[in-house]
Amino acid sequence: MDYEFICNFSFKTCEGKTFKLNEFNFISQYIDKYPNKNRVIESKKVAMFYTLRDINALSRSKTFMQKENTNTIYVTQEKYSLYCYVDVFKAFLPHIPYYFGNCDVMIDFKKFKALESCFVKASEEKILSPEILQYFKDLLGVHYENSKM
Repeated sequence: MDYEFICNFSFKTCEGKTFKLNEFNFISQYIDKYPNKNRVIESKKVAMFYTLRDINALSRSKTFMQKENTNTIYVTQEKYSLYCYVDVFKAFLPHIPYYFGNCDVMIDFKKFKALESCFVKASEEKILSPEILQYFKDLLGVHYENSKM
């Protein structure tokens, strides 16, 4: 069993649904998930974000932070919208089934780019547009849970 095998493995849930990890794109391809102070010049920092391990950890932790600590990720302007995406993703955790808990945050990068300004606005103003609601329904497909939130 290797990484490729796991990515292509068809997981079956107790609810009778199936998924493969390779059916999703993950945020770790685009952002730093762990402290990056040694790689980002402080003058390029526009925000600070808490360490991001997986969906379960996101549910228990902060996103954007005001005070720096050992778990701080420096966010640059180039990546700011992606961290806003994670902040908004957290608001949708009630719609994400338990079996994705150990996964990284999922993203449809092409659709995200089309709605990029909507994600920034939603993160900053804490108001979710109908386009963002539809984005997450499309992203999760049959795995989107309607019963919560």
